[in-house]
Amino acid sequence: MENKKSQKLSVTALIISMLPLATFVPRLFNMALTDTVRSIWVGTNILSVFGGLVLSIICIKNRDS
Repeated sequence: MENKKSQKLSVTALIISMLPLATFVPRLFNMALTDTVRSIWVGTNILSVFGGLVLSIICIKNRDS
């Protein structure tokens, strides 16, 4: 049971830390973003990187026990 929970947490951490790659989608379609949207996008990227880092650290600590 604990192993399944750890695997789900690990997959969630991977998905959250890969979220900033979505930044390339507007570039791919040559879309211009307004300053407000760009600021929100940057804030979301920063939060997802920190969230992925925290979840990854939790996964590493759980593997030791």
